[in-house]
Amino acid sequence: MIEFVIFITIIFATIWSSIAGFVMLINIYLIKSLKYISTGELQGLTSNTELLLSFILPVSVVLIVLIKLILNKIKIKYKFDLFDFFFILLIILLAFGTLFAYDINNAIGFTIKVIFFGYCYFFIIKLYLSSNVETIRKKLEIFFLSSLFLSIILAIISIIYLVSTGAPISRLSLPATNVIPFSQLIGLGVLILWFNLITVGSFLNVKNKYFLFLNIPFFALLFISLIITNTRGVIIATIASMSLIVLLVKGTRRTIKTLKLKTIIMVSVVSMTIFIINIIGVEVLLDRTLNHSIASNEERYIILNDSIRLISNNIFGIGTNDFSQHSVAEYPHNIFLELIVSFGIFGFALSIFLILINIHTFVYLDRRDLVNVFLYLLTIFYLIEAQFSFNLATNKGLYVSFGLLSAYLFFKNKTKTP
Repeated sequence: MIEFVIFITIIFATIWSSIAGFVMLINIYLIKSLKYISTGELQGLTSNTELLLSFILPVSVVLIVLIKLILNKIKIKYKFDLFDFFFILLIILLAFGTLFAYDINNAIGFTIKVIFFGYCYFFIIKLYLSSNVETIRKKLEIFFLSSLFLSIILAIISIIYLVSTGAPISRLSLPATNVIPFSQLIGLGVLILWFNLITVGSFLNVKNKYFLFLNIPFFALLFISLIITNTRGVIIATIASMSLIVLLVKGTRRTIKTLKLKTIIMVSVVSMTIFIINIIGVEVLLDRTLNHSIASNEERYIILNDSIRLISNNIFGIGTNDFSQHSVAEYPHNIFLELIVSFGIFGFALSIFLILINIHTFVYLDRRDLVNVFLYLLTIFYLIEAQFSFNLATNKGLYVSFGLLSAYLFFKNKTKTP
């Protein structure tokens, strides 16, 4: 019943706003976990095999988006660029890697997942925004606001649930979910609010200073929630991206000094930290952090050693999604390592190509355009995080950020005056 309600809600959201529906679809794994609230589960993985939400819903959302484009008589626009070329090369390597993979059926299934959960997300969001290039800024604003709203709502739900259950847990998350997608969404919310504060509301078009100051308690809530998720990769990616925002946005120091945001943010964050630590308990937090860090570091050390060994002995790689056949870990937890281990020198070349795409984008970055700056930083956020978790088939956030940036660069080129 709950699954059906979620399905109908997202369908109607997509009909009302394709972008809002798309944001909900991207985070369906987190949204559908709310049905576990009544079970008392806090950790674990929900099944991704539900036909309704894992297959029918994505297909339905894509069809609705395409039908809306046709009914509104919007001319389809799509320009291939370096990001498309990256995906083409990646799919070619995945197909090539299935030929010498230990488990060919598994390799084929993995390749299909990359196409369905990776390239399709990139392609659809880019196609929709490129075709609506005249209103792309407004649609991106809806994307940011929808993501922010969802991150705040889910953060509040997770905190209330944690407090109400009284469970001895030190890692904030939603019921029965992997904490990483939740942490990524919270990190995205932190970046949106931070960027809006740094730009004195210009990013989200907040002109009233009182509404702007309302961003601060929400920023504090999300930032502390992020810390308590205890997800190392997302925390590092978020803090690094926040630092880059300060460096890339012009007039940042003057802005912060004028509005005295430094003091207000510091007081808000410290107050919220004390409040949440008091709820969870210092002993629980320290125990989780220290014990998990030791175990996690040992696992990463093993993964790195196995990766170096496999790279040294397999110049052309070990094949698509074959890492678990040679290591105790399922995959390298690092997108560049995964490419190199799987496809050898070709994977290394593709990794360099992806890095060069980001360097090229940075060189031609229009720092006067706040949306351009934020979308670039969004790709950096997900790319940094991809060095710590997930694999080529599950980095949806990274692929969506590529689609958003690619579509916006198409808009910039199209509207550029001669």
